[in-house]
Amino acid sequence: MSRTVNITVNGSFVSKSSKNAGVQGEANVTTLHIVFNSEWEPYSKRIIWRDANGDNPVSVLLYHDVSSRLAGVNPLVFDTLIPAEPLALAGWCGFTLEGYSSVSPASIAYTATDHLHVEENNAYYAPAEPTPGQALQLQGEIEDILPQVTDVVKVAIDALSQAERAVKVWEEWNGGSYVPLEKVSRQGSSYICTTANDGVDPTLDVAGSFWLLIASKGDQGIRGATGAQGTMGQTGATGATGAQGQTGETGPQGPRGVQGSTGATGAQGTEGPQGPQGIQGPQGQQGQQGIGGVAIQTSGMVSFNVDANGHLQCTYTGSEQPNYYIGNDGHLYLSVK
Repeated sequence: MSRTVNITVNGSFVSKSSKNAGVQGEANVTTLHIVFNSEWEPYSKRIIWRDANGDNPVSVLLYHDVSSRLAGVNPLVFDTLIPAEPLALAGWCGFTLEGYSSVSPASIAYTATDHLHVEENNAYYAPAEPTPGQALQLQGEIEDILPQVTDVVKVAIDALSQAERAVKVWEEWNGGSYVPLEKVSRQGSSYICTTANDGVDPTLDVAGSFWLLIASKGDQGIRGATGAQGTMGQTGATGATGAQGQTGETGPQGPRGVQGSTGATGAQGTEGPQGPQGIQGPQGQQGQQGIGGVAIQTSGMVSFNVDANGHLQCTYTGSEQPNYYIGNDGHLYLSVK
């Protein structure tokens, strides 16, 4: 007889309706009905069992299959049987409920531990033969069962015989005596029973009944010759072509086609007006040093510069004008006396 222990889990605290797990040597008899609180909902769950010595751990995953979840089963309620390993020894077996988070790496989010008592079974380690009284009881029960088994065997043999007769007694009719049978859905060749029967005309048809032909065993008659095939009829005239239907509405625009090849380059256009002067670029690298100049002492300091009109101007100090001039070849000369 199955037993149920109700377990309620609130965080890491466990309360149970009974302390008894079962009797030593049992397996899958006692059911744990476990109800978790909402703190356990985001985590996968399992229960780990250990015997009274704390050895032989066995892990059982707590889950609901897809059909149960679609049926609306509570995801925090589980029923699990106590396996054989924790019930192998008398004493207090232990169980641990663990909840795992889905983060990587996985870590235990909750742990709850408790114990259940396993009753001692004196006959667990020393099995004995049945006593004479027990043997007589067993023999009496066997004798009571034998007639029932015999009846079942007879029914099975009768059913097998009927099935064999149903398969073997029918053959195609080849003439002989007839009896009426119940209407059947068989179309085409008539089928008959090999048992001889007399006195019924097969042409009778009472209230729409179908008369199946029955004949005694005898020599099969000669099969008639196959009739000649009729001539093929003439081919009918081809029907007139129907009028063309109206043009349908324009369909949606199709996808864009493949891009064509690039055309030839056109002739260069006329040069446009000069644009505004751009911003000054960065200063270039320093050029090579020029050749050394020639210094000639005059009455004073002389300097040259080109004005905005492109004229070369000479500026000097003192009262005596330096004798600079530009020759016919366009070169600047200084006359030295």
